[in-house]
Amino acid sequence: MTESAESLADRDAAARERALDPTRSILLEAPAGSGKTTVLTQRFLRLLCTVEEPEQILAITFTRKAAGEMRQRVLSALRGEGEVLTAGRTRELAAAVIARSRERGWSLEADPGRLRIQTIDALNRRIASHMPLGARGAGDAEVMESPAMLYRRAARRALLDAQSEESLRPDVERLFERLDNEFGRFERLLTEMLEVRGHWLPVLLGAGSAGGPPAPLSERGTELPARVEESLRALIAERLRRASRAIPAALIVEGAWLAAHAARRRADMKPPGAAERQPWRAWLEPPVTGEALSLRHWQGLAHLALTGEGEWRRSL
Repeated sequence: MTESAESLADRDAAARERALDPTRSILLEAPAGSGKTTVLTQRFLRLLCTVEEPEQILAITFTRKAAGEMRQRVLSALRGEGEVLTAGRTRELAAAVIARSRERGWSLEADPGRLRIQTIDALNRRIASHMPLGARGAGDAEVMESPAMLYRRAARRALLDAQSEESLRPDVERLFERLDNEFGRFERLLTEMLEVRGHWLPVLLGAGSAGGPPAPLSERGTELPARVEESLRALIAERLRRASRAIPAALIVEGAWLAAHAARRRADMKPPGAAERQPWRAWLEPPVTGEALSLRHWQGLAHLALTGEGEWRRSL
């Protein structure tokens, strides 16, 4: 049995009214032409009735066109103009806002610039313009269509500053050692990290307990490395599964036997203590029959079967 038109209308009206409750967080989903902008305009007006200053409310859109339409809707309601006043609830809320404006001395009808309805880009520009001089944020900030150059500049500055910073120098020197002292490679890796900072920055700046302030860096210093190691383990496990699927099982068994045999032969030829870190030594302790090869066994197998350039050896 379908709902009557009257019942649907009542439910729609109740949902729209709930969306105006300033104590609620809402997610508004509806098809085109159903009145989403009207509801958002009404919610903005309802919020204006509750704040001390109109700047306390921020409405963000993706495009200038959407921001302009939203602003025009609100201003039309406050000035008693346009089709927006065909909604009785909008007319009621606009009257309450005008009364609040006169009570607080806002003069919104004459000074609509106090309504903060803007694009995300405009908001970011505003935040950047208020950066302190110590953060090198002085000057007129502009939105860059291609930020890659800025990422490279930030990465280079971070490396140069870190080398002169006593507390950071040991960490930077360790990373340079791992990267064979290739400044360009280090800079490129930092640049790539900045491009995807949304993935790791929240972890680095993670909040403290239950809505409290962020925990001191010393208390969360192990969290990010642990997350990185967990991701690396997952990536390695997936690559090993791909390798196992790509090579026939019989060939893997034969390769494992050859690797164990070759490792024993090489160990007999090497004097004690020589080349202790050679990957082939993993095969001195072969995996248990039936178990998947571990990463170190795959590395040992590759070391025995491939040249330093990654080509197949002519002989084993």
